[in-house]
Amino acid sequence: FKLNIIDPENGLYIFDKRIFALKKPIIFGKITVEAELEPYDPDVPPEYDSVIFYIDGKKVKEFTSPPFEWSWEGSAFGKHTITIRATNDGDYVEKSMDVLIFKIL
Repeated sequence: FKLNIIDPENGLYIFDKRIFALKKPIIFGKITVEAELEPYDPDVPPEYDSVIFYIDGKKVKEFTSPPFEWSWEGSAFGKHTITIRATNDGDYVEKSMDVLIFKIL
């Protein structure tokens, strides 16, 4: 399977809404991070054990079934790295992206 980060995309976000495209994600206020597992064969669902979300290397949420969505909790200011890892039988696929976020609560 292929792992995709659906949200955030490159663009300006204000309170979880994408306003317009940019070269990198810039976020003001709340944001929902979303991922999907895309099978190589559309007739066969992807096999996985878990999907784990990390912020700056710290695990923030683990899923064993979709949807893979997490609302960023707490304050955050400046550059942070979102990493999403899908595991299956000890192997894993991982995607990361840097975001600039300004979030008070």
